[in-house]
Amino acid sequence: MVVQTDSVPTAEHAARATVSAWTPPESLTARHIPRVSGSFENVVTPARELWGPCHLVPGVRYRVRALISGTAETGDNAAILRLPGAEGGENLRTESPAGPYMYLRTGPGLHRTDRTFTVNAPVTRFGLRKWGNRGDSVVRALTVEALDPRPPTDFFLTFDVEALTIRADRDHIDRLVWGRVDGREYGLRRLCDILDQYGLRGVFFLDVASITRDGDGPAREIVDFLRSRGHELQMHLHPEELARQWGFHVEEGFDGFSYETTKRLLDFTMTTFERITGERGRVFRSAGTRFNVELLLAAQALGIEALSNVRGPVVGVAGLGGDPQDVHELFRWDAGPIEIPIDYSAELYRPFARYEAAYDRAVSRKSYAPTFDILFHSWSLAAENEQGLRQIYRPDYEEAFHQICAHVRDNGRTRTLNEYLDEISVERVVRTSMILATAAKEDAAARRGDSFTKNADLVHCTVCDQRVGPARIVDGRCPVCGAGPAQRQLRYVLDQYDTVFHGRRVAAAGAAQLSAWGLLAGAASVHDVTEADLIGIDGVVVMGDGSVALAEAAEQAARLLPPGGIFVATAPAAVGPGDGDTTAQERVAAYEKLLSQWFTVTSVPAHDRVTDVVSRVYVGLRR
Repeated sequence: MVVQTDSVPTAEHAARATVSAWTPPESLTARHIPRVSGSFENVVTPARELWGPCHLVPGVRYRVRALISGTAETGDNAAILRLPGAEGGENLRTESPAGPYMYLRTGPGLHRTDRTFTVNAPVTRFGLRKWGNRGDSVVRALTVEALDPRPPTDFFLTFDVEALTIRADRDHIDRLVWGRVDGREYGLRRLCDILDQYGLRGVFFLDVASITRDGDGPAREIVDFLRSRGHELQMHLHPEELARQWGFHVEEGFDGFSYETTKRLLDFTMTTFERITGERGRVFRSAGTRFNVELLLAAQALGIEALSNVRGPVVGVAGLGGDPQDVHELFRWDAGPIEIPIDYSAELYRPFARYEAAYDRAVSRKSYAPTFDILFHSWSLAAENEQGLRQIYRPDYEEAFHQICAHVRDNGRTRTLNEYLDEISVERVVRTSMILATAAKEDAAARRGDSFTKNADLVHCTVCDQRVGPARIVDGRCPVCGAGPAQRQLRYVLDQYDTVFHGRRVAAAGAAQLSAWGLLAGAASVHDVTEADLIGIDGVVVMGDGSVALAEAAEQAARLLPPGGIFVATAPAAVGPGDGDTTAQERVAAYEKLLSQWFTVTSVPAHDRVTDVVSRVYVGLRR
């Protein structure tokens, strides 16, 4: 592998920069295998282009993931990725003299870039450089990967059915649920008629506080109507409406309630929902989609199977700026419930192009399941008047709803949440400590001592999810769980690419400890490589440091694995000057060459935030 540059690289560049390219063959079709077309790691962003080879073609969607560190003087977008010869493409900028390019997110500390793009013409090299006078930065890890062709999407059309007192001055259910304005209806009945035109099914989340304000009769009328049209019912609650009925005032939502308060509210929701529908609810959505760890724990205690609250940057890594953490894949909280994230909140005054962009961005990033969850309301066809009340029917809103329904019909199918939950097994786990405090809540979070509060003096072990003082780290090992850089680098890759072990029988040295660390999540069974009988193994993991034994381990894995089996190794990993005349990129190339005897192999850079070391994790598919 050769690094090409338009300028003379500094000694630091020569010592630290690693560039790799890999052209994915047609045979590499296993789920969750990254198809890396090119990558950088540990590159000081140069003033002039640092070039790396790649193989990008029209008709394929690509994804750029980058992790870039900056100084206190580093501004946003201080680096760009150039794609000469692309002749434009989706999500690429074009201007002279840079040609087609993409901004990379930067700033003080660590910043993430996560974008998709296409090219209009073949591209054989990509370039990294500074942009403007915005300060220095270091690209710790960057990959350009090809995304699989997009299969039909499973759409969830979800509607919050609510009659809040703040959105109408009287006749709240008539106006906000049925949409009765000037003798006509523009609410549930109109929405369901349009869904019928396109052969679509919806999921209606019933706010059990506001629709039972005048007793169960109006609520049962809503339930009977929606059931008669073939739609699904789930649970929703606006606690401020309940507080008004019970004669007290609340300042916070579900992101500020204690565990005890949250559990009482959820128990009320479940009981009321079952009373008016005759069935037990399985999915809960909170008011404003606000939540905290207490909500997750209370839902688990009460047996609520799934939640649908995550949207936007409410989940991520504390202290990591730039593009928000990609959490729109279905996942399971480590506190128990499944999360069905919301991909798009359909405010129908927005242009349809905004919806299309949100759809493309969300679905193209989903390696586990192509789903798209859209949030509407029972009053979605109404606009606010001068008093902020939803009382004005808007034909253009209805036209926008038609456009979305037509897109859904043409690009996939609608599913109900119950039938989807019955069919899938959700193995992807997200840690509850990744819930971020908003700016308005940070002070309160600090006073409560929440685990996700930022602390610049601590380092974060991503294996055990604990934060410890740097002085307690010895030889890179976490004093709480004992995990080292290799384990955290594997964790980094699994967080980026989901689990590659889903449904496989996996063998590994120290398998019990790797399982305890959660690094073999999703495996059908786990075995130690020392076991006498390893028949049926279709996944092998090697944790190492570049010793000769790794070559023997790769050969052993080749003997164990059938065609299509997965081999994962974290070595020979450390990026930086090699021993003697052996450079880091030469060691990467040598190990890839060794593995290529038996495997179709790729490697991705992985960052350990505890030691700030970037290494390679290798993934091979047995030929």
